[in-house]
Amino acid sequence: MPRRFAGETSVNDRKFKGSGQNAVPTRALVPTGGYSTTRCLTGRITTAELGLPVSTLNTLIYKREIIEESHHQSGSSASKKLRVQSGKFADVEKVLLQWINQCRSVKFPNSGPLLMKKAQEISKKLNVECDASFSSGWLHKFKLRHGITGKTVSGESGDVDCETVDDWIQNQLPDLIKGYEQKDIFNADETGLFYNLLPSKTLAIKSDTCHGGKKSKKRLTALLCANVDESEKLPPLIIGKSKKPRCFKNVKTLPTKYLSNKKSWMTMSFFIDWLKGLNDKMRKQKRRIILFIDQSPTHPPDTNFLKNITVKFFPANCSSKLQPLDLGVIKSLKNNIENFW
Repeated sequence: MPRRFAGETSVNDRKFKGSGQNAVPTRALVPTGGYSTTRCLTGRITTAELGLPVSTLNTLIYKREIIEESHHQSGSSASKKLRVQSGKFADVEKVLLQWINQCRSVKFPNSGPLLMKKAQEISKKLNVECDASFSSGWLHKFKLRHGITGKTVSGESGDVDCETVDDWIQNQLPDLIKGYEQKDIFNADETGLFYNLLPSKTLAIKSDTCHGGKKSKKRLTALLCANVDESEKLPPLIIGKSKKPRCFKNVKTLPTKYLSNKKSWMTMSFFIDWLKGLNDKMRKQKRRIILFIDQSPTHPPDTNFLKNITVKFFPANCSSKLQPLDLGVIKSLKNNIENFW
C-alpha cells in the first residue's frame, strides 16, 4: 500500500488539475512525513510509493524551493493552490511587488485597476516585448501567485510613532504612576454609539442581490472610565440630541447621567463638569487618583482646579496604541450592545 503525505489522505483519492508537469495535488505539494529530503533528492522514493507520475515527482523535486517559498509568503492560502507558476511576466511582477510594498510603507492605498496600469508602465520601462495586456484575468492570477488580498484600511493605529510609544511606556509611564495603587490609576475615553445603524451583513438566497440604503447617522456619545485593576467601572456619561427623549417618558431614574446638545457630541464644559463630579467623589473617599486621557480639543489643558485628581495626557497621535479603553474595552461594549438587537 502506498505511503501517504503527512496529515493527508491517499494521493490516489484526490483529484488533480492539469496533466503532466503541472499535475500537482490540491493540498500537499511536497512529500513530507516519513520521507527525508535526502531520499527525495536522491530518487530513492519510488513513484509507486507516492502514487504519483514520474514527471510530477520530478517537478516537485525541481521546484521544491519555489513551492516552499510560495507557501511561506501566502500562509494558509498556499494549501489551496493547485499550481505554482512564476507567471509570464516574472520581471514585471517582481518590480510591481516592490512597488506594492512601498505603497504600504507610506500607507498609500492601491486597487486592481491601479495595479494593472502600473504593470503596463513597468513593462514599458523594462522593454518587455509582449502582445498581451495586463487584464483582469492576469490580475486575478497575480494576486493568487503572491498571496495578495483586499483589505479594509481602518483606524488610526497606522499613524502611530512606535518609537514614541515605546519611549513613553519605558521611560515616562513608570514615573507617572509611581506611588499610585492600581485601583487609583484610571483611564477615560469617549466613543460614538450609532444605535440606529443596521448590520452591514445579512443572510440571503445565493441568487439574491442585496442592496442597502443610507446608513443612519443617529448617534449617542458615551464617556467611559475605569481603573487598571477593573475594580471600579464608573457609570458612563451619555450625550444625546434630545433634551427629553420620548423613550424617557415615565422613567424616574436612569442608571447613568444623561446630557444633550444639538450634535450629541462631547464639549469641554460637559467634560469639566464630569471631572468636577469625579473629583468630589474622590474627595469624599479621601482618595487621590491619576487619570489618563487623550489630547482631545474637548479636554481642558489646565486641570489645576482638581485637588484629588492628577490628569495626564497620552502623547499626541498615540492613544490608539496606549489607551487601555481603546484596546478592546470599547469594542467589547459595542459588541454587547449589538447582541441586544
